[in-house]
Amino acid sequence: MKKRRITVFLYVFLCFSSLSLSYGQEEPQDPEPYQENEFPAWAWDIRRWEIVFLGTFPFTMFYSTLTFQVNRYIQSGFEEELVPAPFGGLRSIPLEAKEKRGIIISALSMSAAIAFTDLIITKIQDSGG
Repeated sequence: MKKRRITVFLYVFLCFSSLSLSYGQEEPQDPEPYQENEFPAWAWDIRRWEIVFLGTFPFTMFYSTLTFQVNRYIQSGFEEELVPAPFGGLRSIPLEAKEKRGIIISALSMSAAIAFTDLIITKIQDSGG
């Protein structure tokens, strides 16, 4: 019971102690907008690559999983237990660890390839080619 009281006291203390730090301070100023040349070009390129990579990953993960499941279904001789989930196989046999690694690696590879392709196309367009 004593530990619980101490825990509650520390929680309340930490919650309200942060309020007193901001009391009496002047109003924060509005942030300034970024300048056009504030960041180097390579930083913008890395940021765009990252956005494309992370944006395409859910789609490449879905298609990689679907491809692995369809491939497993075909190689098994069209066994009913291995029908891929989107096609009605909700009680299918789970993927093995080796297959899961293959799916993740292929999804990451495809996302990276798409991001690098976007980077190359963007660089060609920026150079006027």
